[in-house]
Amino acid sequence: MNWDWLWSFKYITVNNCSIGINLAEQSTPSLGSAFLTDSVFTNVNQAIVTNFNCSVTSEPSAGSLYIGNVDFRGANAAVSYPNGTVILPGGSIVPAWIQGETYSAYYGPEVFPTHGNETCYVPMSKQVCVQQSVNPPPVSSGLLTSSGKFVDRGKPVYDNYPVSAFVSAKTSGCAGDGITDDTACLQSLFNSVNQDQVAYLDHGAYVVTSTIVIPPNIRIMGEAWPYIMVSAGKGNFGDPTNPQPVFQIGTTGQTGFLEMQDIIFECLGPTPGAIIVQWNLLQDSPASAGMWDVHWRIGGSAGTKLESNICSKDPSVEITTPNPSCYGAFLLMHITSSAGLYMENNWGWVADHELDMTDYNQLNIWNGRGLLVESTAPTWIVGGSFEHSQLFNYQVANAQNLYMSAIQSETA
Repeated sequence: MNWDWLWSFKYITVNNCSIGINLAEQSTPSLGSAFLTDSVFTNVNQAIVTNFNCSVTSEPSAGSLYIGNVDFRGANAAVSYPNGTVILPGGSIVPAWIQGETYSAYYGPEVFPTHGNETCYVPMSKQVCVQQSVNPPPVSSGLLTSSGKFVDRGKPVYDNYPVSAFVSAKTSGCAGDGITDDTACLQSLFNSVNQDQVAYLDHGAYVVTSTIVIPPNIRIMGEAWPYIMVSAGKGNFGDPTNPQPVFQIGTTGQTGFLEMQDIIFECLGPTPGAIIVQWNLLQDSPASAGMWDVHWRIGGSAGTKLESNICSKDPSVEITTPNPSCYGAFLLMHITSSAGLYMENNWGWVADHELDMTDYNQLNIWNGRGLLVESTAPTWIVGGSFEHSQLFNYQVANAQNLYMSAIQSETA
């Protein structure tokens, strides 16, 4: 690991190696954080090599490591320095071990003179460096397999499906041209496929102007990330006081499976009343309902009408007045209290810079919210990122049975 921000390793098996995972490729920690869970090392000398050291000043979070339920019985050293000095011995199963800086949950106001005397809330206690075993956090049994590992499900592949099982959106009459309203066509497609078929969204841009209800027990797959372009042109997604779902996955109380992968959601102009994905469906077995490589990209790309010719940012202006022409959505995704699902590799990005116009300028886009989680049934969020929304990127409210690993947030 010679440079990166964040990795989540699950179900890793390392056999017959001198070093399993090397986190010390440079003189100081060059990896932000790593999580290693439910993994096994066999016939390994140094399972994990690190150069994190509490006595050496470096970036506050660099080199952070969490180990949970990892079998080091086949390793001479579980965690060690490059010179072989052992930090955590091998020879056992480690329930929980951490290294990194800890922070207080108590926040208080601090004035920043270099930023116009703005007052921000910051941690009031000094960070404390730890490098030690800890008690594992309590975990609901609903999040675990029968062997005590966190449920994990890779992206579904349909190699054993015949070509005839893939029902093409464009063959079914959808335009996917970024102009034609494809709402009715997509609704018809999702209503027509059965559990032995795949609703196949050919690459293109599908304009949606009202709520599409996705029934349970179907599979949806995009070709090279087609775009679902949410438009408020018919008035359904324009009112932030009455937000409406765009893709409504099931209805409250429904149970079943659903697989959705390789899709990008975008806004076609401002849609301040759009809840782009509302997930109501409860999985009928662990991780049977889920989404893989489904992303939100709000503005900054061709055809969105939220680009640098309208929403360009002047970095010298610290406080701006919101421009209604540059509003994004009300909420990117809502996992409701009745829902339960598995999410892997999902990125909710509100554009802070232009992608397609040649100035590649920074942007001001006002998107309300990122991911709201209220589910009480088992839900797994692995490898996710939500960035640049106004009120929150992640909000967990009254949720239970929730596992989140490698989640990333960033302000604009």
